[in-house]
Amino acid sequence: AMMIAESLGATAQREIISERLVAILGTPAVQMFKSYGPVTPQEGLSDALAYEGLGVYRDAIFEPDVYKVHIRTNMQNPYGSLIFVNMALAANPENYNALQQAARYYASEGKQNKAIELMENIAQGHPKYFYAQKAIASFENSAGNKDEAYSIYSSLLTDAGFNASEREDVLRDMAGIDMSEGRYDAAYQNYKAAMDVYGGDIGEKWYLPYLTAHRLMRSGDYTGAEPLVDQALAVARAAGDDGARATILNSWGYTLLEEIPERFEEASAYIAEAFMLTGGQDYSIADSMAWVHYHRGELEQARDILESAYEIALKRDGGVAMIELSEHLGDIHWSLGNPADAL
Repeated sequence: AMMIAESLGATAQREIISERLVAILGTPAVQMFKSYGPVTPQEGLSDALAYEGLGVYRDAIFEPDVYKVHIRTNMQNPYGSLIFVNMALAANPENYNALQQAARYYASEGKQNKAIELMENIAQGHPKYFYAQKAIASFENSAGNKDEAYSIYSSLLTDAGFNASEREDVLRDMAGIDMSEGRYDAAYQNYKAAMDVYGGDIGEKWYLPYLTAHRLMRSGDYTGAEPLVDQALAVARAAGDDGARATILNSWGYTLLEEIPERFEEASAYIAEAFMLTGGQDYSIADSMAWVHYHRGELEQARDILESAYEIALKRDGGVAMIELSEHLGDIHWSLGNPADAL
């Protein structure tokens, strides 16, 4: 059997096993997996152990009656999880869920080669082969092996057995690599191909025309981007997805604000609608709204909105968002004649 679990003290192992394993062996969780599709009792036990490993890792509760895992906190116990993953693989060395959990753990530790080695156990013909290969490409990409990742993605596109949604995922991942490597024309072609896999009917996938438009915006082709923005908005509106609408309106509005000044009023209307849809609680959109007021010379309103956005970002994300918000807030304080607050 494949051994995945890292070395742990005997006491820690006994504690984890006594608290979690005894609670599931021989319970409805195992019985449910035994009867879930054409699986042997051994495979059912392996699946139950794999899901219990996920529960330990994410401090989650597995509810077998509804076949769901509910995450309780952000606390993680990767080593405890690997004990269950190890036992799952002992019962079924080809358990995809167990291999995936172990691979993700090693990738999070910067051990992409080990993660790749594990996913390579999923051979062609396995029901999860597509996802295993996609995971390998992702691990190669995160390790900086972008050409190898791109090659794997390209090979997946040659298999006619994958459905439209799977092909879309691959094409978007390839476009992401193209963007990171400065291959903007190739990125556009891959984003467009991702839309085309649905034969013109993208359903509620508003993000496909949006991503394609965003690519064109990056190279200054605003004329080419606009009809795609309109398409994305129409799809999001039809789906009743206010969050998507706000994202699209803000992105396009801010682009017009910065790049096409003569369309300022139109840009401000887009941003105001996005701000209204999110109730001022999205700090990126609030930043755009503040910048509209700044350009109008309404500095106090700009300051108030941006200070609120700053507090929201401070609680939620920080990082790069804080840097950009701080720069804009500094500009506003400087224009208000408050140089001390601008620094």
